[in-house]
Amino acid sequence: MDTKDLGIVVITHTGHRRFLKPCLESCKKVNPAFIVTAYDCRYTANKTTPMENISPTYDTFILSDRWFMGDIGPRVNSWLWLTHTAVTIQKILGVKYIFSLNGDCVIDNPEGMHDLYEYMKKAEATIVCNEWRNDGFGGTTGYFATIDTAVKVADHLVENAYEARMPNGKAFGNPEGRMGKAIMMQDLKVAVVRNPEHAQLSYGDRGTFGDLLGFRHLHGAEKWRRGVHHTPFAMKYYDTRYLRDTEAKALEAYWDTGDEEVLFKYGYWQEISDTNRDMGIKYKEVEDKEIG
Repeated sequence: MDTKDLGIVVITHTGHRRFLKPCLESCKKVNPAFIVTAYDCRYTANKTTPMENISPTYDTFILSDRWFMGDIGPRVNSWLWLTHTAVTIQKILGVKYIFSLNGDCVIDNPEGMHDLYEYMKKAEATIVCNEWRNDGFGGTTGYFATIDTAVKVADHLVENAYEARMPNGKAFGNPEGRMGKAIMMQDLKVAVVRNPEHAQLSYGDRGTFGDLLGFRHLHGAEKWRRGVHHTPFAMKYYDTRYLRDTEAKALEAYWDTGDEEVLFKYGYWQEISDTNRDMGIKYKEVEDKEIG
């Protein structure tokens, strides 16, 4: 695959800003034709909030070729319209394939995009999701598809945006449910992935997308790592301007010293059960082995 035939779609919102710049930087390394970023500012509460408190900064803006602010409203509906508009823009720009990811994810192995294309092609499929369980659940955190399939999925999402249930009475559900049903109801061929249940957790076996792309869902993994006292992510995965003061103090002290005690000192780590602590140690050993 020539990456000049590839468009990357980033679906994001205000809460992703601590990860958004690293996300876009990792996308740039893929060398796609275009990056289109769909941004939900979550501007639904205090209308006097300054825009600089809810929008990215200039050095983040310039990492994407196109930006737009989509539908402002409930989370599910915002995601549907953001996805549809971003995919439509990529179609107009003339790409043949798209890779979509959330703004709190990164691609550690950009060269793996070629391998993901080959993986989908070998399966004679037109879409591959980082999570696919063949039961109407399709991962929205990251997926690769032909542009025509991506448009079919996006069109189905908005056509059913205000429907709570399918004709058979089953609920459409959350974004993952709607994504999965958009694939199944249109009988689109999807490539099966390994270990879909844990694909976006960024610890242990991260499945097909972890194997090929070094794909990490930072937001979800950050909460897990903190909760089980697993080693925090490296500084490169953060835009530190959006860390809270206590987080910044703890993490910067840890990055400077490598001493986990400072994470207790600044309250980044709280007391946990022995079971959770053992889980953190277990996956630290797994990651260390993989790196070694």
